[in-house]
Amino acid sequence: MILYGRVSHERDARSKSVDDQLAELRAWADREHWHVLGEHRDDGVSASRFAHGRARPGWQTALEQLTTDRADALLLWEISRASRDRPAFAALFAACADTGVRIGTGGRLHDLADGDDAFALDLGAALAVRESNVISKRTRRAVESRAAAGRPAGSVPYGYRRVIDSDTGRTTGRDLHPQQAPIVTEVVERLLSHESAAAIAADLNRRKVPTGVGDRWLGRHLRVVIKEVPDHPLSVEVAARIEAGELPSTIAADLNSRGLPKPLPSEWTSGNLARLALRPTYAGLRVHRGELLDEVRGTWPPIITEEQHQQLVVLFSDPARDKYRNSTRVKHLGTGIFRCGREGCTGRMRVSYQNGRAPSYSCRKCFRLSRHQDAVDGPVELLLARRLAQPDVVAKLAELGEDADTKAAAEEAATLRAKLAQAREMVDTDKMSLEDFAHFKTGWEKRIGDAERRARPQWVPDVVYAVAG
Repeated sequence: MILYGRVSHERDARSKSVDDQLAELRAWADREHWHVLGEHRDDGVSASRFAHGRARPGWQTALEQLTTDRADALLLWEISRASRDRPAFAALFAACADTGVRIGTGGRLHDLADGDDAFALDLGAALAVRESNVISKRTRRAVESRAAAGRPAGSVPYGYRRVIDSDTGRTTGRDLHPQQAPIVTEVVERLLSHESAAAIAADLNRRKVPTGVGDRWLGRHLRVVIKEVPDHPLSVEVAARIEAGELPSTIAADLNSRGLPKPLPSEWTSGNLARLALRPTYAGLRVHRGELLDEVRGTWPPIITEEQHQQLVVLFSDPARDKYRNSTRVKHLGTGIFRCGREGCTGRMRVSYQNGRAPSYSCRKCFRLSRHQDAVDGPVELLLARRLAQPDVVAKLAELGEDADTKAAAEEAATLRAKLAQAREMVDTDKMSLEDFAHFKTGWEKRIGDAERRARPQWVPDVVYAVAG
């Protein structure tokens, strides 16, 4: 027998903890004197199609053990613990039917080869899928309602703190953080006075102003700590837990609950400082699904004015300050050229170096996409070389930047080439002597060369003409 338990963030009155689920399944196996080959679990992981493919290591291990150890049955507290996704159910049921593995739920073993048992499991699976959709619709309506009313959603941003009802313990809103809110005001005012974000970040680090993360662990911190301080006791523990398949978010939550600070403190950078300052939240504006809601104002107190926010937007979108887009001397192939590509984002990519890792392109607009530089530059360089090897590349490039002068020069060159070809035909038919042809040829070739040079767009480098074709 294989036991499996799971609980997601979608908790309701009928939910059981994973410990309770496994204890109930274990008691069932003991009563029947079944041999338990393994117990597997996933804590805080949704199994619906709305989980966007989030990994369930416990579930994957359970399925592998079903095959390798030839278990007789898979025991679940209820069928929804296996999945809430229709294709996943179909795959599970097909595999169990082929191998003769039974599925146990609610104190009963179901044999997929039996029509009644299969129908009962199909019905339970359909109800689990339906419940997942109901939860999704309910959540979506609640989110839409909160947005329209201007109520906050998501994590509390730097500069604010939760307002807790002393009677119910529920969060009722947000208020200004006494230490963080003045830092937001300072950063905005210094940026608007045209001080660089890098200089402000360096000053905050020198003054040891804590970031919003502070000493708290996040999942993304784990591998950085392992790499930077591999001999630290926490690095050793974290590495072992990751190797065992534990989720980074689960490890981070455990370290935070134990009150263990990170060996490496979080520091301000120009990127996260600029991203912080540009948040419409600080001006009391409500954003929903990445869009600023017109005529909707947040229910929290603003830290800066709407006018200051607009000035920041203008400042950071000014092409004159965009060194990555306007510089004529760049160090990297795709700087200012490559685009983010995430849905709804057209930000340009820049190369960043973090904690000694290999350079990578990162989006300087949404800050949510990065790719290793070598993995991107290699295919692009190969594609460029192949395209430049084709003989029509010069003509195609000239068409892209064609204006009236270059077009006229190209037409002049074509006319002169046609006249020169016609003169050759006249020599072949004895209508022109070789002496006369040689006289005209020298002058026309000089004029053709001059016209071809004028027909070349100035923005196309000479090296392109040298290697093309």
